[in-house]
Amino acid sequence: MAEASPNRRPSMGSILFLAAFFFFMSGNNNSPVETSSAVNELQWNRKIRDEWQAWIHNTTTNYTEPPPPAIAPKELLPPTYNHPTHLAFYHNLTGFHRHSKVHPLNLTTHDNASPFFSNVSTPVLNSTNATLIGQWDWARTHRADFNIKERPVSKISTLQDFSNWSWVKGSVILFSPSISIFAQNSLTYDFYGLHHIPTGIYNIYGLPTGMRVDIRRLPSLWHSHSEEIQNQTKEIVLRELQHQVKVQEANFMVADHQPDDILFSPDSSRFTSSPVICILASLPVPPQYWQVGKGMGGLLLADECGWALGVEGGRGMSVTEFWSKSNYYTFVSTLSSLVLLLLLVYQMESTRTPSTLSKVSLYTILIMSISDSYVFSLNVVLGIVQGSSSAGQERGLGFFVVGFLAFCGAVVFGPRYVILLHRIQAPERSSSIQPFSTQSPNYTETSINNAQPSTFSTATVTATENNQQTSTGERIRRALSDAGSSLNTALRAAPALKWLLITLLIFSVLPLLFTPPLLPFVFTILYSFWIPQIWRNARRGHSRALNWGFILGTSASRLVLPLYAFAYTDNVFFIDEKPWIWGLVLWQIIQVGWMWLQEIWSPAFFLPKSLSPPEQYNYHPSLPFPDPENPLSYSSSETTCSICFETVDVYASHHYPLPSSSTLDRHRKTSEDMERLLGGVSVGVGTVAGRKIHAIAPCGHIFHTHCLAQWMSVKTTCPLCKRSLPPM
Repeated sequence: MAEASPNRRPSMGSILFLAAFFFFMSGNNNSPVETSSAVNELQWNRKIRDEWQAWIHNTTTNYTEPPPPAIAPKELLPPTYNHPTHLAFYHNLTGFHRHSKVHPLNLTTHDNASPFFSNVSTPVLNSTNATLIGQWDWARTHRADFNIKERPVSKISTLQDFSNWSWVKGSVILFSPSISIFAQNSLTYDFYGLHHIPTGIYNIYGLPTGMRVDIRRLPSLWHSHSEEIQNQTKEIVLRELQHQVKVQEANFMVADHQPDDILFSPDSSRFTSSPVICILASLPVPPQYWQVGKGMGGLLLADECGWALGVEGGRGMSVTEFWSKSNYYTFVSTLSSLVLLLLLVYQMESTRTPSTLSKVSLYTILIMSISDSYVFSLNVVLGIVQGSSSAGQERGLGFFVVGFLAFCGAVVFGPRYVILLHRIQAPERSSSIQPFSTQSPNYTETSINNAQPSTFSTATVTATENNQQTSTGERIRRALSDAGSSLNTALRAAPALKWLLITLLIFSVLPLLFTPPLLPFVFTILYSFWIPQIWRNARRGHSRALNWGFILGTSASRLVLPLYAFAYTDNVFFIDEKPWIWGLVLWQIIQVGWMWLQEIWSPAFFLPKSLSPPEQYNYHPSLPFPDPENPLSYSSSETTCSICFETVDVYASHHYPLPSSSTLDRHRKTSEDMERLLGGVSVGVGTVAGRKIHAIAPCGHIFHTHCLAQWMSVKTTCPLCKRSLPPM
């Protein structure tokens, strides 16, 4: 009878987990420190509602009405925007108003007063609040953008009708010049306001983004109007407070109330925390709009800072127009993303063998995947923001379609291609670079003219001898290789350290990707994806690594979104035209042109000798002219491509006609002189472009270059004699 196995002892980890669980879940009985209970949003809204209701009914309350502004905004509004009350005004200006011109006015000195205030008697302020002024350059503020959303007054009861009023909510962005040429300073205010429809007047109160706007300040902005209007504004504010309480009561979860803290307001902590009071004049309905006034204009008053900003001009965009522009963006983005995805799949299908995969740079595909993840994140955020509104729930789906296509490139196909390249190229990291190094056949005029087919097919290849002396470039490569090996060994010994470094890198770099002043540098890095391929071609002597359709299509398609955002003025992001975007286009053209030069001349034509790879076999040797007096120098079988069975134009006769015997010697001498002058670049029939048409294998067989390249993507042996072929 087998003995029963002893019971397993509980692990120490389980004991520690249970001890920690009971410790942290124990109650705070007899706590020596008394803490104040948190106030949630519902309790806060009830409190300010009760205070406001008691104040307007003249009962006991803790609320104290703040004093009205020292200068009423209406006093500074030019007569141009005081429209007659008999005109009909637009009831709703919901939309986006861009590029309004700003005219600053210093209320303490009145220096350099703008013509905007020429017909206004401006009073002088005797004091300002220095603690609220901050660092914002009010004197150089030159532009204002408005985001306006109007809605009717909340209907709590039918006893009073406030159809002549509407609530206004939104933001205004002020701009001033910056030292940086890539961006300008901006200050964002969130505001609430009331629109009196019969007069077309907007009175708005705003605070820097991140600070809570108290709507109980709004009735004080109407103190210069009739008592009836003042009472109506007080009742409207009460209705809104009651509406907010009902909304909070209907919520399943109520968040804690967060008091205003200047540290959590980026604009107030960096620039200013001064409130602004805004008065805007609505547009009269056509045809009076074309006869009276100049459209929407107004005034921003920061009386505690001692500044007034006149606002005029600009261009408005309705919500309907915005959605049509969004549809145009999603169409263009979907088309470009789909083209990128198809090109990537096409490139993956054309490089399925180890010989072709070894030519493609892993880092080029990796940078493209990172760019796709950037596009994916951007469009998902846009889709969530646009879908959060009731009108944009369906229209935000277009952004998710673009994000899905970018997701396929960033997570599905891109990483799959990267992993495949990593597996094929892994042996390169454990061994030094040993490319196939042979000499091309040294064809002379005598050898070619007197060659027979049997002799031509048995041409020998002489291997080059390695240089025994270690060059400076080799020492640098060895030092970098040793450093990389040490780092790789350390990361393999501690895998957790590798993932920790990757996580820290992601969280440190991610905020930089959306920082406006750094966008030119971010896009320059993301759009340098051809640089690793150029370097790999040069260091390993590769050519024809990527299909030119993939190169040109990818370069053009990846420039669509940057050009739309930074070169197209009516873009959906409201981004101004940036001159640096054309530098990005030029940078792409330079990279593509450089790869084209590598195809035409040599992959390492720009590298010094110390960094150049060992000389490889040349499939396109410079061939001398045939002697017209010896017409049997070539037979038709020698110049027939055995892959496509078409004649190979060895001397590119369709571009360069054969010379006569009288000019042969003179042309040969000129060709040799130019070849020495240009460092090996031939001219005439020996030009690089002409030589690229044909390819001569080490065994002496002649093929079309594109035919042999397609053959070698599948097999690396000669189609005729089955000899092994070096990389092309």
